[in-house]
Amino acid sequence: MSEKKELLAALHRTQLAPGNTDFRALLSQLAQTTLRKARSDADAFADVNLRKYWNWLAREIDEHIARGLTPFFLQATGGVFAISSACHTLAASGNAQDRSRGTLAMSRPQVLRQIDALTDREYEALACVSCTAIGSTQTLLTPPGNEGGIDFFATLSMHTKTHVFSAVGAEVRIVGQCKKYGSPVAVDKLEQFITTMQNVRHRSDRVRRHIPAWFEQSRGPIIGWVMAHSGFQTGAADEAKNHGIILSDTLDLAELICLSTGFHAALPPADRATKLVDECRNWL
Repeated sequence: MSEKKELLAALHRTQLAPGNTDFRALLSQLAQTTLRKARSDADAFADVNLRKYWNWLAREIDEHIARGLTPFFLQATGGVFAISSACHTLAASGNAQDRSRGTLAMSRPQVLRQIDALTDREYEALACVSCTAIGSTQTLLTPPGNEGGIDFFATLSMHTKTHVFSAVGAEVRIVGQCKKYGSPVAVDKLEQFITTMQNVRHRSDRVRRHIPAWFEQSRGPIIGWVMAHSGFQTGAADEAKNHGIILSDTLDLAELICLSTGFHAALPPADRATKLVDECRNWL
């Protein structure tokens, strides 16, 4: 992983205190803890790279907003290199919906650190926890081993005003795969999953015995969902879009779990993160 990706990932996992935080000091601190630079080298690194990382952070904030994620940070204006927690700002809003979103999202740094520590199998269980958090009506974690390239099945109801999409049995049927890789998932791995999706749709011998009865009985459309800890290589998004597959990275999973009012919402952020590990292990 590049220094840029390491430092930005470390920023996401940093719990900021209310108010402004000096960005240059934070960059130096992360260079020490994440890149393992000596104090003097970290200070020099922060001085040289301050504006570059400031601009990278600005682009990332815009990217997160475009993806529908709650921003992690707000950048100060007027030539001041300082950042603040967007969640703290939302939590202090006069709008009740913003307040709720900000309060719930405060647990993301701790949740991300807990996800980092999950095993490959626990990361597969995280998919089931995620589906349950967003209201899955049925969820199944497939057994470890030769499962035909499928890690989980789930159904999700679509909330619309028409019975065509929201009636019982019309749920979206999800076939999922999880990749807790240290690097972005390559396009060829996605192509393998496309084959898996075709096997499910055609009930091939390779996957038939893994498909639960409730999945077969539902009449809703089948879509794929691939979850990757480190995201995906360039080109994967286009390939996925062409084949009806949703791609999510760990930032997406942390967001949907944290914003779920059904996921231990009354607990403090650190306790919610601990509960995430417990919930994952309950699936195993």
